[in-house]
Amino acid sequence: MIEELSTLKKEEDIRLILTFPSFEDKEYGIRIRELESLELTSILSYGNTRIGKTSILGKGCVGLAIPVIYRKKICALKVRRTDANRPHMYNEVLMHSLANSVNVGPTLIDFTENFILMEFIEGKNIFDWFSSEIIDKASLYQLIVSTLKQCYALDQIELDHGQLSCLKRHLIISSQGEPTIIDFESSSVIRKTTNVTSVVQNFISSPFFSNKFGCRLSEDKRKDLIQLLREYKKNNTKDRFVKVLDFFYAIC
Repeated sequence: MIEELSTLKKEEDIRLILTFPSFEDKEYGIRIRELESLELTSILSYGNTRIGKTSILGKGCVGLAIPVIYRKKICALKVRRTDANRPHMYNEVLMHSLANSVNVGPTLIDFTENFILMEFIEGKNIFDWFSSEIIDKASLYQLIVSTLKQCYALDQIELDHGQLSCLKRHLIISSQGEPTIIDFESSSVIRKTTNVTSVVQNFISSPFFSNKFGCRLSEDKRKDLIQLLREYKKNNTKDRFVKVLDFFYAIC
């Protein structure tokens, strides 16, 4: 729970988080000045991932996600790794802001060369949520619909998330069952969008999800869904998207 968080006070812990995985005095100084420009008051220890003695929200190839205090509120800060395959966070900021323009993703608050400050979304990854919650058909359908509507919104602005084949790392479910797509580091407006199709294929192919509704997905129904996805892929109109939603309504 969020009450378990604590404030980092030791400089060595802060250094490790801000310059992970390799510390450099010059880089550390640059990042401290960037943090000051963001007006953050505290870096917190909270989350299911550990870096040294510190708990954080998540770790990826490009950055770490850590909880911070900004204007007396808990927010999330993405920290660019010193070994990241990019020199700054500006492209991710652009992709994130585009997603926000259609009400997808945590709200972007501010950014610098090495940091992205955003709304903190408290919740569980989709697998933990399924494991810990008693889910009825209506809740399952609402989760699918809400997730796919976000994907459809991204498809409509031709923003491909790029990593939605792995929902465990890129979808957070709140205690009320509301999903939020996160992490736009691999997003693109150049390649063809596959947001809706990637998530649907994840739903029907994952053994975990198939345990939830696989018994109602016969081989004939699976073929019908594949055909719907093919049609949607050719032309992602609203009518074709609604047919995908109707399919899930029938099996949930």
